[in-house]
Amino acid sequence: MRSRAEILHQINSEVPEGVDWHRGAMTYVERNFQKHTRAGIERYALTKPLNALGNGDGWERGLEEAVAYQYNFTNALATLRLPGGSKILDVACGAGWLSHFMTRMGYEAHGFDISEDFIVLARRRLMEDPQLGISAEVARERFNLLNIEQSPAPSLLNGQFSAVMLESCLHHFYDPLAALSHLAPLLSDTGVMVIIEGENRTGGIRPEYMDVMREFHTLERPYPRALLIEVLQHCGLAHVEFIAPLNVWMSSNDPASRRLSERLDTTSAGMNHCICAKSEAALARIFPFRGRKKWYRGWGKRVKRFARGWTRRPR
Repeated sequence: MRSRAEILHQINSEVPEGVDWHRGAMTYVERNFQKHTRAGIERYALTKPLNALGNGDGWERGLEEAVAYQYNFTNALATLRLPGGSKILDVACGAGWLSHFMTRMGYEAHGFDISEDFIVLARRRLMEDPQLGISAEVARERFNLLNIEQSPAPSLLNGQFSAVMLESCLHHFYDPLAALSHLAPLLSDTGVMVIIEGENRTGGIRPEYMDVMREFHTLERPYPRALLIEVLQHCGLAHVEFIAPLNVWMSSNDPASRRLSERLDTTSAGMNHCICAKSEAALARIFPFRGRKKWYRGWGKRVKRFARGWTRRPR
């Protein structure tokens, strides 16, 4: 295994130099206030992912983004299959839409972010939901300011979470090795970490991502799959299953329905959606076939040998 320094050097080898990325993350909301107005950004943050769509340019992209967020949320619920009251950690929670929805589902959702502006919005979102009755004191307990790259969470939270969610945020960390190393101890014995990254990078950083990094001083650089696996292994999260969302209403008469297997392979290869854990047993609770994978492989070989022997028997 390569050293931490070698891995980190590769991760950040293409990002612009001379930028304080932590400072950029802390001022990201303020920069957006200046560019899009405070009212516009707050309206977006407090209604995400159910944002109102316009009818001008860009509404298709807005619809696609909103649907993708909701797919990821419902897929996580269906896959994790956790009972009500389970503790969920929303990493780099932003304005807390994921935590808000999880709380509505009966989970004890906690979140933290490096941006104080985001934490204020996350607490406000929880308190303003009339169905929850969340007090200001509870909202302050649930959402906290934390730079997880530089400081671990309070030790009293170690082993407390059934799931740690990183929804579209891992690529924002300058040092994901430090962040994941601080997060791993928070998982319970059967806990898992859910990482949702929209791109498995196979080339250089896209120009549009470079533009955002230069404008807002926030990192936008997806990981190649092999590099992400190496990071997970280095942080004690070597047990990993990569997954793909296949969410669609489809007619059986649609020719594309006959190519769903191909779509699964293509989608999985293009994204870095995965669920990982510190132990194989924790992951096998969600993916029971993992425990039988080697057995099936061996059985498949025996069946093939048997079939060859059967066809060669003299009549």
